[in-house]
Amino acid sequence: MKAWLEETQGPGFELFRHFLRRFFASESVTTTGNTATVLAGLLPMVAQLFFLMILPLRRKYQMLSASPSPDVFRNAVLADELWLITLMAGAVGLLTAIRWRSLLPELQDIRALAALPVTPLQIFIAKAQALLLVAAGGLIILNTLPTVLLPALSSGAYALPRPLLERVFAHALASAVAGATTFATLLALHGVLAQCLPPRLFSRVEGLVQAALVALMLATIVLSFSASLDVMTRALREGWATWLPPFWFVGVYQQIAGIADTHTMQMASKA
Repeated sequence: MKAWLEETQGPGFELFRHFLRRFFASESVTTTGNTATVLAGLLPMVAQLFFLMILPLRRKYQMLSASPSPDVFRNAVLADELWLITLMAGAVGLLTAIRWRSLLPELQDIRALAALPVTPLQIFIAKAQALLLVAAGGLIILNTLPTVLLPALSSGAYALPRPLLERVFAHALASAVAGATTFATLLALHGVLAQCLPPRLFSRVEGLVQAALVALMLATIVLSFSASLDVMTRALREGWATWLPPFWFVGVYQQIAGIADTHTMQMASKA
């Protein structure tokens, strides 16, 4: 396999490999241009963050298991789902915003590869394939720990009616769809701006939009930790949950986990 990878393959694969390397070697993130090193340092931090939350979550659900009604326990699970789904969407959005300038093929990409026997369409497809692979890998890495930990820690007498594996699947699907939707939305925004704005204006606006998106996603990550049952109840009662995508994906989770109601159906239909 290693020998095969070292050989020169067809133009499509070589373009794909070129753009895949570009995603992990860019001067737009660090002065050394080594994004892979930065990501490798962030992954242990993410893992440590979730492992630090194991004990508080376990104690919380142990205390709630002693309550006379299962409603308090299950509502706490939904509040934690809202927190983790919002956190996932914000994390994916932040990573996408950081790599904002690399989402679509740039004019310099086409010029740099103009001497090769490839077409602009081949360049676009290869970069899209590399981008999708990186995005899928990021979703899997960010989603693995919370997908396993929350359903496992919220097991017990008052656990949601579905078996553990179904609850794991419900969280994995809802969280992954939330992250994928965030990624696709930012990608579409980048494409619309690139098509609608003149090149000179786009080059000026691009940096401002990137800064605004980074700030927005950082705020989303911070606000995710304020998710609670009171927030969910108020959002559903006053109707503004309809305009907040994380609530849509909580509705998807509820449907799969077997606790669907009228509000759940409305939220899930938005997703």
